[in-house]
Amino acid sequence: MPTNTCLFNQYQKTITNLDPNSLENGHFPENLLIQKENSFSVWYAPFDYVNPVAKIVLVGITPGYQQASNALRKAHEVLMAGGSNDHAKAEAKKFASFSGPMRTNLTDMLDFIGIPQLLDISSTKTLFEDQTHLVHFTSALRYPVMMNGENYGGTPAITKTPFLKHQLESWFAKECQMLPDALFVPLGPKVSESLWALKEKGILRGDQILDGLPHPSGANAERVKYFLRPGQVILHSDNGSPMKGATMLATLQRLGVVPSFSRPAVSNDNPYSESLFKTLKYRPQYPLKPFADLTVARQWVADLVQWYNHEHRHSAIGFVTPAQRHAGLDLALLAKRTALYENARRQNPQRWSKNTRNWNRIHTVHLNPDHAEAQNNSNQEPSNQNKITA
Repeated sequence: MPTNTCLFNQYQKTITNLDPNSLENGHFPENLLIQKENSFSVWYAPFDYVNPVAKIVLVGITPGYQQASNALRKAHEVLMAGGSNDHAKAEAKKFASFSGPMRTNLTDMLDFIGIPQLLDISSTKTLFEDQTHLVHFTSALRYPVMMNGENYGGTPAITKTPFLKHQLESWFAKECQMLPDALFVPLGPKVSESLWALKEKGILRGDQILDGLPHPSGANAERVKYFLRPGQVILHSDNGSPMKGATMLATLQRLGVVPSFSRPAVSNDNPYSESLFKTLKYRPQYPLKPFADLTVARQWVADLVQWYNHEHRHSAIGFVTPAQRHAGLDLALLAKRTALYENARRQNPQRWSKNTRNWNRIHTVHLNPDHAEAQNNSNQEPSNQNKITA
């Protein structure tokens, strides 16, 4: 690993000479202090190792004191037994990462959302056993950050605190660049915010981030329980202040509903439903007064669905109906239109100064395409490809 992404060699002698008993008092030895500013202090613990072949990256907020102590003890043990620096780094990271009850909560949640199927393993418990090559454990703040002598818990926000933001970009950002194809799973909303900030800087891609999991710590056990409950109701919404307000969140907790929010700066997290709602509300037939009863409302929606799927020709899929597209009938229809336009042009060429309408099939439909993606496809698909389906 490049030397500018690792401090282990600098602290190797200190760790070798470390008295493990000195870690029992709840304070780091002063010779492990990396940096201090106002109420914040950053301490060295051997969390430098990066697994370059990892397929999944589990990201916490920062190592706590107990986790850091475990890593220091393990690195000391390996070095005293004659192990290499690389071996000591790897063993310390593996031994200390997400240990205790946190590990059980974490594996339960990862199993629940289908990570074993993605990685072709029996359970994510094996990521801590015989499948460690598939996973990289890390933190948004790689080295332990303390605030007023206590574990930093996410407040103030990393991305809004220059000192913490510098730590994020100095260490974790470099790890992200070393793992360009891995899936990053942030644990908790504070970590998610940091990852999306790096996405905005072009360090991560949006499709690399899988967020929405509550933090697996024992202190968060109630929310983890809600998350894992069979048939759990989850309310997904945007990040508007009414939905994130204390009154709404307290009500959801009382009802046993888990809140879920769109990712920062990702406008199409719940787009298809919102696009359909807009189509519904913009229909000329949309009633000005409330429905008379539930039966009338259901019939109105059933009629809308029939029109939407079987009558309305969508501009974003070449002016065919969704039912025709789903059944594959659009290919023949588009071919007939192409032949019709070509024949008309032969009979009356002066009608067209350039090419006729492009009736090629639109294979991918975007609600909010990235600017670059739209440009790349502009010469391959019809000009209406990027319109919102309506």
